[in-house]
Order: sequence, then structure tokens, then C-alpha cells
Amino acid sequence: MEKTQKTFDYLLRDFEPNLQYQDTWIPYENTGSKMLERYHVELPQELKVRYPFIVFLMFKVIKGYPNLGMFEKILWEIPIFYKGVQLVLAHKKFGFTISANQKNENYESIALEAMAAIHKAIPFTEALVNPIIHEKVNQGDVTIESKYTKMRNRYLFFREKALHGNTNDTEKLSELKADSGIANFKDGESFQAHFDLMSRYSSAKTYYLLAMIDAYFSLLEHISILLLPFVKEIKIKEIKLDHFMGLTWKAKLRTVLQYKTNKSALKYLEILDEIKEQIRNPASHGDYYKNGSSFYVHIRGTGAIPFTLTQAKQNFKFSESGKTFISIENIVKHFDDFDEYLETSNTCFGMMYIKKNLPVAFDSKSVATCRRRIRTEKSTKRYIADSIREIENAMNMDW
Repeated sequence: MEKTQKTFDYLLRDFEPNLQYQDTWIPYENTGSKMLERYHVELPQELKVRYPFIVFLMFKVIKGYPNLGMFEKILWEIPIFYKGVQLVLAHKKFGFTISANQKNENYESIALEAMAAIHKAIPFTEALVNPIIHEKVNQGDVTIESKYTKMRNRYLFFREKALHGNTNDTEKLSELKADSGIANFKDGESFQAHFDLMSRYSSAKTYYLLAMIDAYFSLLEHISILLLPFVKEIKIKEIKLDHFMGLTWKAKLRTVLQYKTNKSALKYLEILDEIKEQIRNPASHGDYYKNGSSFYVHIRGTGAIPFTLTQAKQNFKFSESGKTFISIENIVKHFDDFDEYLETSNTCFGMMYIKKNLPVAFDSKSVATCRRRIRTEKSTKRYIADSIREIENAMNMDW
């Protein structure tokens, strides 16, 4: 890190903070009014800044340069000297800008040279601020974007396919079944090809089912993190987000649903866990089951026997026919029941907010405000409306 710091300082050696910066106003044409003396420098494509925040981190967070603050349509401005020329770095509504305070004959070339140095320093900036970023995350000074609709739509897409499949697939399977007699084939090779086609089409619903389950559990993991600030029983300061994100889906939901004191939550989690263990997990891990359930032990005289002996390999099995406990329809019903539970239990107001795809803040002040305001359905709707308005104002830089 010491070497990184030295390289960073070397690349920015020609920059200095403008500690005595003052705005200069000049007459605006013949209107009798005045305008700020600034001379915008157009940047070529290779010198444009895609992420203005990296420049702020570079000069404000690491080097401690002054920030002139927010103005109408401006998030921040940092006044600097580069080789003695006064420049202003800014994040405005339409992106990053660099401008000169005085119209020197070489201000444009100096500004472009400064930008080239800034770009060279960006990788070192990222390395230096990484520890700060991780500390901020674990302190909860973060906002997480809600992608609820996008992730739920993915689940619903595969759910529809699992329940009803493609019309073309269904028609093709019917044709194959009607023409499956061995007498209809001239040789074994054509029969094998026909058999392969039947296997592919008849397995389609299972493939969609697995994709549906994957999508649903991904959605649950997303929701479980976003719900943390809304659950009043959770001490948000004790949650280390870096660690929490690495937990299993079950551990995340146990925290959110306060399962130790919530028998209903425990029942739902047990069913979800069974679906995950018996269907989704084997498909994700080479079609192998846990606890030796995939093993067949060699016994002389009787052949290979199941490791679990006469005990069933699964508590329940998946069946396309719908005659067993874990048919596609039953899995969907369990998911629907759990969705309803989330929207009617202690997470109901949090779900109202998340379903609006609004970002969720985890800092102590924001969490305290959130929990104070989401006491009823009516107050939650007001809080959502206020949040939308604040976000829109921030996007437009209307301070």
C-alpha cells in the first residue's frame, strides 16, 4: 500500500488545492446582469470520465481538497491548481466537467494534460479507497438498489414454462408418443434417435422447473437483504453486510423472519429447505444427494444396494403427474404461500417499499427514519411517495 500511495502522489504531483478560491463574475452581454467566469473544456472520448465519483474520491477523500458543495444542478465542485492554472472539477447533472477560471491562451491544453494525469491515477485511487469502502459497508453506510421486479419477472417467466410449457413442445411430444412403436422404425439407430427426441421434449418441464426454483431462491436472497432495515427487531448496527451477504439463503431468512420466536416462519422455512435440498441442490451439484443418498454399496451375492437401505432417498419426490406431494403445482403453491406470508407478516411494510424498486439505505439515521415512518399502511405509502420525490430531485440535482 505504501508503494501505491507513492505512485499516486507522484502522478498527481502537479496538482494543488485552491484554498483561496473565489468566484469571478463578469457582465453577461448587454443585459445588465452578470455571469460566472468559467471556460468549459470539451474532453475527447478517451479523457471523458464515466464515473465522476472516482475523481471526488481522488481529490476530496484521499487528498483532502476543498469541496465547494452542492448548487443547482451541481453535486460537487473541487477547485484546483494544475501547474499554476486555476481549474474546477465538477459533477453536474449531465456528468463530469472541467473548466478554467481564466481564459489563458493555453488553458485548454493544460486542462487536457491534467485529465490525462487524473486517468493514470484512477487505478491507484481504487486501491487506496478499498479499505475505506469496506469499512463503510460494514458500518452500514450504504444503499442497495432494489431489483425486485426484474428478478421476480425472471421467476414468473420460468414458472409459466414449468406449469404450461411451450405449445410447440407439447405438440411435438404428442406426435412423438403417437409414433413410438418399434415397428415403425427400420433400424435401431433411427429408434435411438427417436428415443432421444422423446427424452428431450419430455424433460423440458423439469428443466423449466429447475430454472424456476433457481430464480425464486435468488429472489428470496435479494429480498432478505433489502428487508433488514424494515424489521424493527433487528439491531442494524450489529449486521455486518459483507458477512451477511455471504450467508446461505436460509441463514439470511432466519434473521429477517426472527424464526426462533416465530413458529409460522419456521414451518415455511422447513418446506422451502426441503424443496431446495431434494430438487434444486442435487441439480446444482452434479445430481448428487447429501448424506450418502446417491451411494450404492457393493454387497457380494446381492449386488449394489442403496446406502440408505430401505429408507427413502427423499422425504418426497418430484413428479410431473402431480400425484405426489412435490408436484410442480405444489411447489408453486408453496412459493405463493410464502410470498403471501412475507406480505402479511412483520415484513409487510418492507415488501410494499421493495416492490416499488426503490433503493434501500442501511445507515443508522436512514433506518431510524424508515422504522419511525412505516407503522401503518397509510404512513408507509406516504414514506414511499416522499422517497420517490427525493430520488427524483436528486437525479435532477434539484437541491
